[in-house]
Amino acid sequence: IEYSGMNADEIGRIAKTFRELEGPFYVHCFHGRHRGPAAAAIGRIVVDGASRDQALAEMRQWCGTSGKYDGLYQTVAESKIPNAEQSAALRWDFPSRQVLDGFRAIMVGVPRAHDHLKALKKHSWRADPMHPDVDARNEAEKLRDLFESSQKLPDAATEDEDFRAWLQTSVDASRELVELFKAAPVQGLNAAQLLRAKSVLDRITSTCTACHAIYRD
Repeated sequence: IEYSGMNADEIGRIAKTFRELEGPFYVHCFHGRHRGPAAAAIGRIVVDGASRDQALAEMRQWCGTSGKYDGLYQTVAESKIPNAEQSAALRWDFPSRQVLDGFRAIMVGVPRAHDHLKALKKHSWRADPMHPDVDARNEAEKLRDLFESSQKLPDAATEDEDFRAWLQTSVDASRELVELFKAAPVQGLNAAQLLRAKSVLDRITSTCTACHAIYRD
């Protein structure tokens, strides 16, 4: 499902799953704070009989679902949820996994590498002793490769001009970040280089935020 909310077909499938499969249920999304809790809220309503107000409160208080995702809150607050008879009539075979491709597949990897880089930034790009496997140069290379791969997708050429411009900015910035970390080990970066790396990552972050506001949220 998307951050902008759930369509009728998605709500129908989610409601049918909760009604007809044996629990307990584990509902997840990428960060576990926004889309997953919204889907779980549908389960609270159809399985546990929770009120919509209570389900919304749980999203906010227990899960920290961001208030900027109006569509998720609106889905839980107002969308039509199928009753038991309508769920039973829906043809849905409960696939065990969903294979993603194109931009969706790439966007699974991008936020993971980006999150790792944001965490490393707090440690002046040095590996956290609790996560010594997360290396700044490696994560920057992952991000660069993912952005470059997205430019080669057949759909990339048909996207709007602003989308393609944001993507190019992300490609250029991620390449610059890789070159910074290739120039010297993180331990050998001087103060100016450390600040430059932070500035470049901030540029990637702001570009992603601008693009998400139009094409994701």
